[in-house]
This record gives sequence, C-alpha cells and structure tokens, in this order.
Amino acid sequence: MPTLPRLKRSRTRPGAPVVPRTESPVRSLTASGLTWVNVVSPDVETATALAERFGWHPLDVEDIVSTRQRPKVDDYDEDGYLFVVLHFPAYDKNVQRLDAAELDVFLGPDYLVTIPNRELLPVTRLFGRCETDQSLREQLFAKGSGRLLYEVLDDRPELPGATPDAGEARHRY
Repeated sequence: MPTLPRLKRSRTRPGAPVVPRTESPVRSLTASGLTWVNVVSPDVETATALAERFGWHPLDVEDIVSTRQRPKVDDYDEDGYLFVVLHFPAYDKNVQRLDAAELDVFLGPDYLVTIPNRELLPVTRLFGRCETDQSLREQLFAKGSGRLLYEVLDDRPELPGATPDAGEARHRY
C-alpha cells in the first residue's frame, strides 16, 4: 500500500504578530438586476453574514463551513432559492494527485452565490473577466441567475497537462 506524503506544517514563531485579514473575502458584482457573490473558504462570521443578507436557512451555514459535504440539491421553494453542493476534480501540485474540491452554490431569482472550499480557477477566471469587462458582465447577467450558473460551471476542470486558457478559448462573447 502506498504511503501518503507527510504534511508540512508552518509554525509561527513565539511573539510573532498575527496579521489579520484586511481584505474582505467576499467579492461581489452586480448588473442587470442580478448579483454574483464569490467567496473562497468563508469563516463562520462571513457565512452567517451572507445567510442574513440573502435569507438562507441556518443549516446551510453549517454546510458551508463544514469540511466536506455530500453532493446534493436542496430546494427551498418557500424561500425562493436552491442550495447546491458540487464536487469537482482539482489537481494538487504539492502531492501530484487529483483531489476533490467542493463548490457550494446558492441560486436565487436575482442572485448567484458561489462558495468554493478552495480556489477553483474556472470560477475565479470568469469572475475576473466579469470584473474587468463591463459588456461581458451585462451580457451574462442579463440572461438570469440560472444561465450565469451554467456559464460558471461550463469550464474545464483543473487537470494535469491542461493549458491554463483551455476553457477560456471556448467562450466567444
């Protein structure tokens, strides 16, 4: 049976100052009456604030901050949103193997919230393109939250040997 590589832990030196995160992990874009929020690995306070802002069920906050959830779809018809947990293959360069990355998604009539448990390059790249290209943002957001989710998910996974722009070449906006 193969052995797993030993984890390297970084330790802070005694007396070293702890630098708090100054930049908010929540990134948000709005156009055509639709808001897309993307936040990577939120802490409990951030997840709770998002739940209060959008009116999510408290159990969803637990699912967001837990280490691993099974893939699922929860339909909150009375509250007007879907909560989806998806898993994608993600290549870990440190151990040179595929691992599972989780993407939690909240889909409402006027919002899309994507919460990966680690950075997913296809999501980050599309969000970045929408940040810098106003016409692309307006074009994608005008089609509604469901179509925006489709565009977020319509990209190649991060596999070894895949070129960084392989997914971007397919999009012709």
